[in-house]
Amino acid sequence: MVDSEVVLKAEDIAHVLRDCIAMLPGSRDRNGRAVIYFPPKEQQLNPDNIRNVLRYLHTVTADEARDLGFTVIIDMRGKHAYNNVKPILKAINYLCESTNGLNVMILIIKPETFWEKQKANMLIGSWSFEVHMISIDAIVKFIDPNQLVRELGGSFPYDHDDWLDTRLELERWIWQVSEVMRNLECQRRSMVEAQSPVDVATAEAALSQHSLIKKSIFAIPLERLQSESDRISERINRAQCGISNPDLVSSIPHMINLLTSLRGLKNDVFKLWENRRVELEGCYQMKLFEHDAEEMLDWTRKNCDALSRRIGDIGSNDLEASEKLREFEEFSTAASNADVNIAQVADIAVRLRSIGSQATRNKLERTKLRLEEEWSRFQEQLLKRRLILNSAVAFFVAAKVYFSQLPSWIETPGVDPATMNGKTAEVLEEAIQQHEKFWAHVEEIYAEAFAHGSQLAQLLKSADVDDVFSKEQLGKLTRAHKHLLCLWKERRVRLHSMLALIAFRTDTQLVVEWLEQHGDPYLTKNTSIGETVEQARTLQRNHSHFRQIAKNTYSNANKLFEASKAILESGVCDADKMKAMIGDLDQRVQQFTHRVEARFNLLNQSVLFHTHYHEIMAWYDEMEKKYAEHVVDSDVESCERSKEQWLYESDGTAQAYATTIGEGTQLVRELEVHSQHTGIDYASNIACINRLIRNIENRNSKLSAIWNPQRILLQIGLRFAVFVRDNCEVLSQIRSWEEDMRGMLESATFADNAEKVLPFHQDNTAQVKMAVKNIRKMCARSVAGRSVTDLIKENLKLLEAAEHQVMQCAAETSYRIEGSRKLGTIRNVVREIVAVFDREERALQAMSTVPVDLEQALRAQEAHELFIKRIELNNMDSVRVFYELSNDLIREGCTDRAAVVELNEMVTSRWRRLSGLAEERNKLLKAAIVCYKTYLTGVYPILDQLEKDYSQNPDRDWCSVRVGETPQERVNVISELLSKHMDYKDRFLKGCIYAQKTSELFLKYIERTSTGYGVQNRLDSERIIRMKSDLRERQSKILELWTKKKKQLDRCQQFVLMDATRHVIVDWLCGEGERRLTEFMSKGTADQATLEDFHTFKLAVKEERAKIQTLLCMAGPIRDEAKQHAADIAECMDDVRVRFEKFSRRVAECETALRGGKPTAKDDLSLDRLSDASVEENVNAMKREQNKKMKEPMQELIKSERDYIEDLRKCIQVYIAEYDAAEANSMLPSVLRDRRRAIFGNYEKLYAFHAEKFIHELSKYEDDPEEVGCSFTVWVDYLNELYTDYCVNMEQNNHVVALPEAVSFFEGIREKHGLEQNNSLHSMRIKPVQRCTRYKLLMEQLLKHCNNVEEIRLGVVGPFVMQDLLTVWEPRNYFNKAKGKERQVFLFEQAIVIAKKVELTPKNVKYIIKGKPIPIGTVASNENRIDLRSAPQPKEDVKIMWVKRIRELTQALLPLNLGVGLEGVPSSGNSSSVPSVSTRSSRDSAHSLDNEETSSLDSQRLSVQSVDSNQVCKVA
Repeated sequence: MVDSEVVLKAEDIAHVLRDCIAMLPGSRDRNGRAVIYFPPKEQQLNPDNIRNVLRYLHTVTADEARDLGFTVIIDMRGKHAYNNVKPILKAINYLCESTNGLNVMILIIKPETFWEKQKANMLIGSWSFEVHMISIDAIVKFIDPNQLVRELGGSFPYDHDDWLDTRLELERWIWQVSEVMRNLECQRRSMVEAQSPVDVATAEAALSQHSLIKKSIFAIPLERLQSESDRISERINRAQCGISNPDLVSSIPHMINLLTSLRGLKNDVFKLWENRRVELEGCYQMKLFEHDAEEMLDWTRKNCDALSRRIGDIGSNDLEASEKLREFEEFSTAASNADVNIAQVADIAVRLRSIGSQATRNKLERTKLRLEEEWSRFQEQLLKRRLILNSAVAFFVAAKVYFSQLPSWIETPGVDPATMNGKTAEVLEEAIQQHEKFWAHVEEIYAEAFAHGSQLAQLLKSADVDDVFSKEQLGKLTRAHKHLLCLWKERRVRLHSMLALIAFRTDTQLVVEWLEQHGDPYLTKNTSIGETVEQARTLQRNHSHFRQIAKNTYSNANKLFEASKAILESGVCDADKMKAMIGDLDQRVQQFTHRVEARFNLLNQSVLFHTHYHEIMAWYDEMEKKYAEHVVDSDVESCERSKEQWLYESDGTAQAYATTIGEGTQLVRELEVHSQHTGIDYASNIACINRLIRNIENRNSKLSAIWNPQRILLQIGLRFAVFVRDNCEVLSQIRSWEEDMRGMLESATFADNAEKVLPFHQDNTAQVKMAVKNIRKMCARSVAGRSVTDLIKENLKLLEAAEHQVMQCAAETSYRIEGSRKLGTIRNVVREIVAVFDREERALQAMSTVPVDLEQALRAQEAHELFIKRIELNNMDSVRVFYELSNDLIREGCTDRAAVVELNEMVTSRWRRLSGLAEERNKLLKAAIVCYKTYLTGVYPILDQLEKDYSQNPDRDWCSVRVGETPQERVNVISELLSKHMDYKDRFLKGCIYAQKTSELFLKYIERTSTGYGVQNRLDSERIIRMKSDLRERQSKILELWTKKKKQLDRCQQFVLMDATRHVIVDWLCGEGERRLTEFMSKGTADQATLEDFHTFKLAVKEERAKIQTLLCMAGPIRDEAKQHAADIAECMDDVRVRFEKFSRRVAECETALRGGKPTAKDDLSLDRLSDASVEENVNAMKREQNKKMKEPMQELIKSERDYIEDLRKCIQVYIAEYDAAEANSMLPSVLRDRRRAIFGNYEKLYAFHAEKFIHELSKYEDDPEEVGCSFTVWVDYLNELYTDYCVNMEQNNHVVALPEAVSFFEGIREKHGLEQNNSLHSMRIKPVQRCTRYKLLMEQLLKHCNNVEEIRLGVVGPFVMQDLLTVWEPRNYFNKAKGKERQVFLFEQAIVIAKKVELTPKNVKYIIKGKPIPIGTVASNENRIDLRSAPQPKEDVKIMWVKRIRELTQALLPLNLGVGLEGVPSSGNSSSVPSVSTRSSRDSAHSLDNEETSSLDSQRLSVQSVDSNQVCKVA
């Protein structure tokens, strides 16, 4: 469709269509494009009508044909038909410009007369589409005759009136259906956009209005439209001569789709109507529910508020409270009817919630909750009111009962005590029970009234109501009850006092009787204290039991004393009698208590004395038995324990003796005193105790006699044990010290700690000697017997042997410590050196910033050179001192040689590390300087100058005529300009390539030094990458400008060549031709010889005519393509034509005159002869064929590039997107987690580059395929980076996608998206690899048809670097001792070439290439590895130089297999592998790097010959 314009209908331009301005018969050309036929019209056509007709015909063409394009036939055979050609072409050009991607080919049928043809040629002009001027017979080359209408000599049936009527009827039907669908859409939109009702009335109105829409839906005439559609389809399918119009037939599916869409839209609208009906009914029910709910809420709130206001109104007595309770019950009964209504509303809400939407359900739920909350609050108020009224009625009734009986209770508060005087205890107890029952009755009535009052007060408080009368009534009740309680308690106390007096008298009599009958007789009978410990303990136990019984009597007496006080206070008895009774009882109890306690103390002392006597006698027996044998322990701890035990035992015996004697003496004294006071005879007990005391004294004297000898024995044993212990300790310390010394000598840290250990070692030696001396002194004091003396001598011998052995070990240790001390000194020196190296490294790291411009790089290089000189000057002396010390220590042999060697290696390695870091920094700075110099002084000025030159005056005429300049000089000037222009391109591209290499090398060094400076170095890398990208952009822009200028220069060259040719022809016509013609015309009637001479002259004229025809034939296309020189070329053509036609007429007249006035049969010198349309057409066809052969590979390149981008996009949108989604949702198989980079690599970068950059670069050269190599030149390094990264990653991770889980996962994705098998993940991943290799094939196809392609042989290996005569082995013969061969090895920037040197003459040298050149980028691989080994007489500088140059080229070169490789170099068929190279240098090539050698190599003519083909190619 035409963009941004309204689609036309046949009715709008029916009058124009009936005039047959243009016809669309439905036929197709040989390429499947639709044919539009413009019949000849004599009258001038309106351009607007032409444009409208074309727009309409373009619209109604079948889609598949419209996508292919149109073939427009303009018939110019009619009279004045040429007047309409230009408006038609303009209208077609307008259609092409306004329609994206429209492909149009114009076929203009030539007029029949010559002048009409010339006018047509002048009117054609230059257009963006193909225009062919053909004859009526040549049209069959483009369109089959059966696809041509009868007007063009074909057989294709076409009735224009029938076609127009069919189109009108079809479009009327389509617009009718469209109108119906538009109405339905309006109905649908009105239902979608309709507002929801706001109340019951609007809901009812919306329901009634909605029912009307249903009638309009069912009123749609579907059956009538279907019948009309069938009739129109039958008319379209009714073929004329068996052929149907495909453009009309293509509208039948559209009609079917329209009907299907109409039915679908009708069904959708009806479904929407039904949904809207359900929604409106639900809304109506909802509004009814809301109305009922609001009424219930208002009723509930009003009654709830009324209850809240009257909740505290309870009246002032029981009658008023009962009346209010009755009224409340009536109100409650009426409110229970509202509960039914609430339940009905809730049921409606539940029913509506089950059929409504979520919003409706939420609203219903909120309304239902509000109603339930209000009703619950109302029920709560009802319950509170009911509880308050019931409590008030109960309280008023109970209070009334209490106050009615209160006067009688106050008058007689229980039993009167006055009536109980002289009564017995039983009578008093019965009176007390009656008194308690009275109060229980009163308390029960009070409790009921108080409980109801408290409940009422609590309910009123919870309802926030304060009733003064109920509080006053409750307070009155409480005060009356307290007064009655006081009266009742007073009578109860008096009754209990009377009962207590009777009980006191009875209990006192019982206590006195127990003392007289039991207590005193027991004490009088039992007076003995026992003569043994068993008797004493038995008597003590019996007395304790009696004493416990007596305590009960004491308790009873105390209780009687307490009760007497209460009885005296109550006044119910005679106080004097009561006090006398209490005094007598107290005196008798105290006397009895004293006698009991005195006997208890005597028995305790007796038990204690007899127990201690028994224990001390057993102790004396044990001590006498223990010390009967004179034995001591042999160890110090046991001796000390025995001595401490003896001291403890002696002190304990003396203390026990004193204690026991004291206890016996005290007991005797107590017995004597007790006998005097009580008159009891204790003489036998006293005698027994004195006898036991004497026994103790005798045993104590006996034991004291053996204490002194035992003390002396213990002291002697302790001394001997100390000697043995000290001797053992010294021996143990000597052996331990010896083991420590040996362990220290074998320790890995011995050398480090030698300086610290030496003072401790000397101190230990002195301590050992002193300890041995002390042991000898001690042994002299410890001799106490023969056995002890022998033991001492044995210990001394062991001590002396150990002393001798350990002193030898100490001497050896001292020697080793001295060596280790020296080693420690060297270690300190090493630490200082390493610290200096660390400081220098830190200083180097502080300087290791990447320069951002040339000036900073130069300053950094100067600073770095000063740094290198400083570290060499400052560190060499310390390193020399270290080497001298280490050599001296190794010669002495007093330390570990390996440790010294290790320190030596450490210093050496750190020095090498520092030197290596400095060298890396130096390389970085050199690369930076080269990079910045290349950009700032080499590339950017050229880019600026070229961009300025190419941008200024883009339409300049380079071939304008200068004063005094001949046409040939103009040709030479243009040729020189074109040559310079080509040279500028070569220099410009070489500069850009070199700049890319230097920046890439700089970038590599930045990445190599990126450890520890990640963020800053990443910014530096991004800056260099931006420089490279900017260079590519500018390079691409300048190449585009260069191409434009080259095309301009080419057109100028064509023009000046044509003009020079014209001048040559005109010079011949005016010179040689005119002279000869004048000679012949002057002869009159000629003879035979003159005629033959004239015939020869005529042949020369015919040759000139052929030149002119060729010139005119070539000038036509050149004029059509030219912009600046079109008029000049036309003038040139007209001038040549006019001059030659005039000259040819004169030749004809001369021939007539020579033949005696006899005219010639034909005009064989006319320029129109042999120049008919077929010849011109053949020339044009040959030119088109040539252009086609050149453009087909280019179109294939661009088309395949777009397909490749589409494949990349498909992989990203399907596989990568599904992978990311599965990973985000945690649905990814475990084997594929965190494997995105491994599976897809830099797939997105490839897509971004090709879609955003490379396709546009290729498209720029679509019309100029010979210059497409510029695209690859600009982006070759980035392509290499992208595809190297992708291919390496793919090769390393192919096993991941081959896992069963991965295969299953990605196959599921493919099946999910309906992709074919050729779109599997494996196919998608291999496409970048296939694309990379396909570029080469496409470029080779393009090169086959390019005009200016030269044979490239050794030029692909790059510029020459160096050469040398080296020894070469075949890889299979390298290790089997085969003899190597002397070969001349050439090192170029991109490859290594191995050749056999053959000297034909001293100045003529031939080289036969052996094998294929080895690319520099593959030297590190196993199959192309170059082995540099030392020869018998090696030249180390040559070896180092080769290694250095190969490494530099390997680091700087970025090869990519894009069709620019080493395939142009012939290979040897004798060897299947590439030979290895050894550095056996020849004497003849000692200076391979000298400039003289290089220049001599360049100046010599070298012959490189292939071994297989023997074809020699010259290389300068």
